[in-house]
Amino acid sequence: MPAHGVGGLVKAQLYCVENLDPVTTARKLLQDLWQSAELDGLYIPARMDRSNIPKGELFDDPSQLEFADPFAPIMPINQAPFALQALRDQPKRHLGVFLRPCEWRTFQVLISQSGEHFHNLFAISADCMGAMDQQEFERLTERDPRGLTRRALHFASQGGILSSRQQSSCQLCEDPIPGDVDLQFDFFGVPTDEQLILNFKDPRVAQAVSEQNAGIEVPKDMLERRTRVLQDLARWRSSSFEKRKAQLGSDALSIEGLTAHLQSCESCRVALRKYCPTVNVELLTTQSDAAIDQLWDWLMSCSGCGVCDKDCPEEYPLFGVIFSLRSMDRQ
Repeated sequence: MPAHGVGGLVKAQLYCVENLDPVTTARKLLQDLWQSAELDGLYIPARMDRSNIPKGELFDDPSQLEFADPFAPIMPINQAPFALQALRDQPKRHLGVFLRPCEWRTFQVLISQSGEHFHNLFAISADCMGAMDQQEFERLTERDPRGLTRRALHFASQGGILSSRQQSSCQLCEDPIPGDVDLQFDFFGVPTDEQLILNFKDPRVAQAVSEQNAGIEVPKDMLERRTRVLQDLARWRSSSFEKRKAQLGSDALSIEGLTAHLQSCESCRVALRKYCPTVNVELLTTQSDAAIDQLWDWLMSCSGCGVCDKDCPEEYPLFGVIFSLRSMDRQ
């Protein structure tokens, strides 16, 4: 379904892309947003060293956004806990946070668990083009680190990069568009080499950014195309999920099977401890009623980021099992 008007977003604007370069245009829009939204800082993925893989950085000046690369098709870790810590460290500052849709869902779970409230938060996200395997990403970016991001955005009008190049969790993702954010970049169905759609929650911020960048109303035919692309993507991923689920044995598709595997496999326990911000692995390796209840709570709150899906020596499809279990009714 279309993102326009969803999750509190009330104002969509269309902006022209300069020099067929959506990444540079997006940075310029974010710089203007910084002033319009009166931000004191922005946490965003960026390339600040020799590594080709962007990592989260807290910028204090909009000029630093020249290093930002939040749309790169790579996600080695879930940035949600680091963004949350940045807010905790500077509670009196009005900070923006740029997270992928799955990271934003994780962020909301962490906030709910902690009971905290951040009234100075300005949340930013974007349609997710998916993430590649890290080795494949590094190989493709070795000669042109920034070019891969542009190519990923180029194919957004068709639904994104080839699914075979995406990590398995992205091939199954049901929610590639964010919700309940203050600013959203709409990419699916949009000719991003020429135009970008920004969705705003606050009409005043939308107007201020539009006045600086000649934003216009989004044409109806573009919104209709976006809807069709999102529907096609949802059908393909649903079919992919059902095929993956059918490949799992009945023993795998049970809470007991998951806990039994976690009890025996140190590799998967390490992956969860290291990469999942919301899990308590120790409680998930017991069969008590309390532990089973907490396991279900964790499964239902899983954001689907898939960062935990590392190579298992037993070839256990950890994320596939997690994703399948969370789709099932609790018995």
